[in-house]
Amino acid sequence: MNEAEFEARMVAELRVALPWLQHAEIAVQHTLTLRLGHHKVLVDGHAPKRAFVQGRLDALITYRGEPLLLIELKAPNVALEDADVEQALSYARLLPRMPPLALVTNGSSRRLIKVHDGSALAMASIDEKGLNTLLASTTALAVGEVDQALKTLLGRDGSVWAPILRNWSRRAVKNLTGPARDLRMPIVEGFHVPRSATTRITQYIAAGATLVALTGAPLGGKTNVLAEIAMTDSDDFVGLFVDASQTESVLQYVANLFAQEFFSGVSPDSVRTWLYAGLRGARGPRLVLIVDGLRGTAADQRFVQELNELVEFASDSRVSVVVGLGSDTYDRISRVSGRRTATRFGSLAAKVSVGPLTDAELNAAEDLLSGTFGAHFVPGLAYSREMRLPWMMRSVLATLSVRRSANGAMLGIPPIVTPALLRAAWQIWVGNDAELADDLERVAEVYLAEAQKRHSDIEWQLATHGRIAIGLSGLETALGHERVSRLRVQGYLALVRREDLGTQAMARVEELLGWAVSHVFARQVHQQAEVENLENALEHLVAVTERLPLGDVIAACAVLLLSTKPTVFEAAVQYLLDREPREERVGEGAKLAAPFRDGTIRLHFGKGMDEPMLADSHPWLILSQVVSEPLSHSASLLAALGSCRHFLRRIDFTRFAELPHFSFVELGGVSVVEQGAGIVEPVTQALFVHAHRAPSEFVALARLAVHDASVPLAWRILTVAHLAMYSADEPLREAAEEAHDIVAPYLHDVALAEVSEDGAEHEDVDADERTSEHTAPPQNNPKVGLSADSAGEHARRERNARKARKRAEKKARRKNRR
Repeated sequence: MNEAEFEARMVAELRVALPWLQHAEIAVQHTLTLRLGHHKVLVDGHAPKRAFVQGRLDALITYRGEPLLLIELKAPNVALEDADVEQALSYARLLPRMPPLALVTNGSSRRLIKVHDGSALAMASIDEKGLNTLLASTTALAVGEVDQALKTLLGRDGSVWAPILRNWSRRAVKNLTGPARDLRMPIVEGFHVPRSATTRITQYIAAGATLVALTGAPLGGKTNVLAEIAMTDSDDFVGLFVDASQTESVLQYVANLFAQEFFSGVSPDSVRTWLYAGLRGARGPRLVLIVDGLRGTAADQRFVQELNELVEFASDSRVSVVVGLGSDTYDRISRVSGRRTATRFGSLAAKVSVGPLTDAELNAAEDLLSGTFGAHFVPGLAYSREMRLPWMMRSVLATLSVRRSANGAMLGIPPIVTPALLRAAWQIWVGNDAELADDLERVAEVYLAEAQKRHSDIEWQLATHGRIAIGLSGLETALGHERVSRLRVQGYLALVRREDLGTQAMARVEELLGWAVSHVFARQVHQQAEVENLENALEHLVAVTERLPLGDVIAACAVLLLSTKPTVFEAAVQYLLDREPREERVGEGAKLAAPFRDGTIRLHFGKGMDEPMLADSHPWLILSQVVSEPLSHSASLLAALGSCRHFLRRIDFTRFAELPHFSFVELGGVSVVEQGAGIVEPVTQALFVHAHRAPSEFVALARLAVHDASVPLAWRILTVAHLAMYSADEPLREAAEEAHDIVAPYLHDVALAEVSEDGAEHEDVDADERTSEHTAPPQNNPKVGLSADSAGEHARRERNARKARKRAEKKARRKNRR
């Protein structure tokens, strides 16, 4: 039906109801503005989607500029019902200027109603004098009738309540949004990374799921996912964000909002009736109650009972509930206590987990960092598991907000977690909460004591590798039941039952608890009077942290905390330096066990086996992290660490299939990681940081690498130089260019020597093949990425071009000064 046909039919219906009206004195208005408390809601009665989906059209007839009649025009095949009359009356009573009459018609049947009292009138029974009387009566409409109109519209038409609920959710999310540095706000302004968990939840909603539970570790991004759902602009559903920490009842929360917005008292029972009965069969989008901050405490029991009630009836109504809660909380409220039976909540809930950022999410985060914060990660981020943790990424953002580049250039963020970042994360997330800090440090004390007691228990070490796990009974004996329960409620501890170990309290944010381990260790060492005991203490620290996530960073933090006692600190550094990584031969009969999150791989070497294996690399990994901090002798330590012939990177405790894969090339008898991977070793990152801090020392290290013929050091310096050569920091850029010009020709010569050696070893090749090799054009050498004959010339051309550019820049500066 086009607009002309629409108006023609409206006028035809009007002539049946009020035949005395003159056509020239009436007008048809099909866009209605309803006034609901603070809100104005536009209803387009002629919208095609409205006509198609709801089977009706609405219009307001004005007479001499005054509202006269609201018409609800239904399709010819749709019978008239009392509910249609209530709908028309509700619209009429909520217009800014109420018409005295409402008409509901399907073309063959008609019902004409007085708006002020809802009574019926016969067709053509109102003359002009009677109309004036009706116009006066509308001004005396009772407040209760307006309230009833409001409730009728909320139940029947999503176009009325949907924009209001969306506005509430926007305000709620805005109240949780702030600058990255303000950790009271869980959502960072200008940093919204779309999560795959959001997509999975919206798919459940589209499928009609009544209850979805979003679970994850503390600080894992649950609030951001729930906010993303609440802010979704969809025709299929409308989300209402409810912060469970701010209310004890979702029904009371909604009732308070209705009362605040509509200037009308609304009870929780009225909201319950609306959710159960009013929305049943209603037109428009699905209502999704989004509940955040549920911890499953005793105070939350009423909330949980209410949620159970809501989802019990949600299947008969157009209502879904999405709840964000910790994994341990989910386990508690989804099972009957002391039994394996699922609660009603557990049997209905579709579970969605949110965890570390995926590759796509990580790429989106990098784009936001660049566009919003003027920063970027140095290549190598894809291999960093910890940087994918939402709370760690938030810690990076918080430090960026106070660490801007002096010249406005884009900041380069190291891709591997450093002691400085872990220290900042502790201060950001825990430092201002004295109770939480004390609780975590007490847990760390118990863990160190248990690890010391079980230092020779191989099975315990395998079972707890990559985790901070403590026997529950011992932990409660040391801390008390109240502390342990508090940490469980906060989500920092979860209980796991193991047949071999009994009930274990597992840390959920191991990295933060790891800082507490480093702090406790440093304090214990400080309390010891004799430095002679330091070696035993350090041996214990190395053994314990080797099994922990971020173990090298945690141990480095502990060592750096010893710097207040220079003698102790220097002794610790020397101890780590003396424990150089070594190769061991693994032969026949050897047994190895490699623990992963999805199980332990056990190997038994058979007859004739004799394989090299790197041993004792953890001390140098720790030292690589220590030297990322400014030390008086950083350069000499970097020279030693950087010359290591082995790949210095700890193996992440993850699923076997998720282990990162690196490509290596052979150069000078050493396997070096391909430079395309970026920074993937802590020692290379320490060189990168040192190049920023002391560019001249970085150049000196390049000269030392060539002087000592150290291929590993030269290769790591070349990796850093390639990344820093285009920096906006002029001293760094110049140092990177100079270092590149020092080590690149040396590595090229090493590659050429290998090519020559390869040729000498194959003197028995066919003469035709040999002739072909010598006459063919130079081929790219995959070991260095340059052709064998052109690499030296290429390096010389690069040096000459840079020198020419520098001369031109100096000339331009002199001209500008003049």
